[in-house]
Formats: sequence, C-alpha cells, structure tokens
Amino acid sequence: MRIRPGITQDFYKALSPDRKLLWKLATWCISLIASWLVTKTGYRVLDFAISTSCALVTMLMIESQRSYSEYSRKTRKLAIVSAIVMARWGICGLGIFHFSLVTVGAIGHALHDAPSINDASTGMRAVMVAIFIVIFIYQSINIFRRLALEDLVAKLPTEKLKQLLVKRRFVAHDFRSFLAFELGVAYFSYCYAWLVAGLASDFIVMLQA
Repeated sequence: MRIRPGITQDFYKALSPDRKLLWKLATWCISLIASWLVTKTGYRVLDFAISTSCALVTMLMIESQRSYSEYSRKTRKLAIVSAIVMARWGICGLGIFHFSLVTVGAIGHALHDAPSINDASTGMRAVMVAIFIVIFIYQSINIFRRLALEDLVAKLPTEKLKQLLVKRRFVAHDFRSFLAFELGVAYFSYCYAWLVAGLASDFIVMLQA
C-alpha cells in the first residue's frame, strides 16, 4: 500500500542538500530569535518550559511532514498523535486558564466592592465569602458550558489539526505554499507562547498583589 507523502515532502525532497541546510539554519535562527523575544515572564525555568514545549510541537509538525512516507508506521503515528495531543491540550489549557483568570478577577472585584461583607464580623464574613465563591464557580461553569467554549478550545482545534496533518488536504507544491506551511506553524506556535507568557505574567502579578 502506497503511503501518501507529507504536506511538504515532495517539495522538500526536490531541494538540493545545500538549500536544505540553508533553510534549516534559517528556520533555526527564526525560532531562536522568536523564543528570545516572546517568552518573557521573568522566571527562567518557566520561560524555558514554554519555549521548549512550543519548539517541540513545531518540530514534530514540520519534520514529520518533510519525510512522512519514509518513516515507519509506528514513527508516523507517534509523531502525528504527539503533535495533535500536545497542541490540543495546550490550546485547551490556555482557554481554561484564561477563563479562570477572568473568573478569579471578577470574584476579587465583587468581594472588594461588597459593603455588606466588609461590615460583617470575621466569622460571618468567612461564611459569606465561601457561599459567594461556591455560587460564583457554579455559575462560571454553567456559562462555560452554555457558551460552548469546550468545542472552541478542545474539539475544534483537534478537528482542524486532523484535517491538516492526517487527511492532508493541503499540500505544498511550490515554494510559496511550502513557506506558508512551515512559517505558519512556527508563527502560530510562538503566538501561542506569547499568549501563555502574558497570562503567566498576569497570574504572577495577581499572586504578588
């Protein structure tokens, strides 16, 4: 059974070894500069974790498509499944984390502006705060479900990644489409890293406040 080639395999295979080397060096330099500019939380370990995970997903998606049919069935499946699972949970985690930050911020403002809570005794204040938090979390979950955010941050990315990497409806036949795929993957990966770093910075500031 003939295995369909990867998205960029036919075009990349036609490149000369010199051009392959130059392109790898160029993409490496772009990734290095992007990782320096994007991940700035102030914590080296966190910056390293964000940039490394994004670089790994980018590498899996790009390298697996350059020589897709030449790999064994086990390696092909492992590379594609790993890329889809990591990207899915990364996007899903980002969406849930952002929603949680907004929820926590809303709770904080509501409790701060509630005069009845501030004027109550310590014991009564603790009870009122606990009841308020439980109700707020319950309503937040209901809002999350009613807005169908699960479909947006989990199911939709998975479906689109399967269409791209498994069904491979998009195939690079020239340099423009080859460039669009590889730089597009890198661009969205580091946009994601930038968003994660920004949310992480906001969360750290919130904890320090």
